[in-house]
Amino acid sequence: MLSEPPFMNPRDLARLDALEVTSVRLAEGRLPGRHRSRMKGGCAEFAEHRAYGVGDEVRRLDWRVVAKCDRYYVKQYNDESVLMATLVLDAGGGMGFAEKGPSKWDAARAVASGLTRLLLEQRDPVGLALAATPMPPLMPARSGASHYAALMDALARTVPAGPGSLAERLSEISGRIRRRGLVVVVSDAFCDLEPLAQSLRRLGSHGHQLVLVHTVAPEELSFPYRDGIRFVSLEDGGDSIPLDASSFRGTYLKRLAAHLAELRRICASVRCDYVPLRTDQSAAEVLCHYLRERAQRLRTYY
Repeated sequence: MLSEPPFMNPRDLARLDALEVTSVRLAEGRLPGRHRSRMKGGCAEFAEHRAYGVGDEVRRLDWRVVAKCDRYYVKQYNDESVLMATLVLDAGGGMGFAEKGPSKWDAARAVASGLTRLLLEQRDPVGLALAATPMPPLMPARSGASHYAALMDALARTVPAGPGSLAERLSEISGRIRRRGLVVVVSDAFCDLEPLAQSLRRLGSHGHQLVLVHTVAPEELSFPYRDGIRFVSLEDGGDSIPLDASSFRGTYLKRLAAHLAELRRICASVRCDYVPLRTDQSAAEVLCHYLRERAQRLRTYY
């Protein structure tokens, strides 16, 4: 049993415990997860051994290997599948924005920690890629309690700063993730959308299932500011712009609406699920709603 995610309270965690991250498309793989495989036929074909882990069934132990090596290994078969997942979190300085309540980064970590625990409880490996400058190393998809602890530690130590590098990060991992799986992107998507679209399109062309959790603050959606105000950049070294917020509000909201419409259009064009999340919402509640809808889609698909 994995420990509780450090960025999600027990009440929200309880909402997720009964759910399952279901593959919208048929999964393919070798590890013993919960997802149906496209491979059909009679008896399962033995593929290889792997170390016994928490959650593995005792009947899968290869007792001959145990007797010979005094170590516990389980058999893997070619007709079994897992959902290989990679979480990509925008760690640019803008994700640190908050006026009241949690920041966008807090919301992103809640999503990541909840999904990670849920996937690992299903024995589906999870990897983590942080989109930051400089770019941290990719943490490849693995399973197990120690990997879970390493992922949570990476999230705890990361402070959003500097210019975002989301499109660059997605482009980089598209050449690193060799096996088709689930790629969940968590970002405010306040960036040039064309490079982002190209990176998502490339991942989709490689057969990955795509999800964008679009994390925004309510103030960014409503622009409640009035009169003269100075806006300070969280990504460009503290550069600031004095502005008459009252006269600029209409222009801002118009441009924001166009940006959001284009983002949704891009997601639809590359078959990327679009999940909006405001920082004043419960991340667990939004995830639960999305995962139930995703499961319903799978039942319809089959």
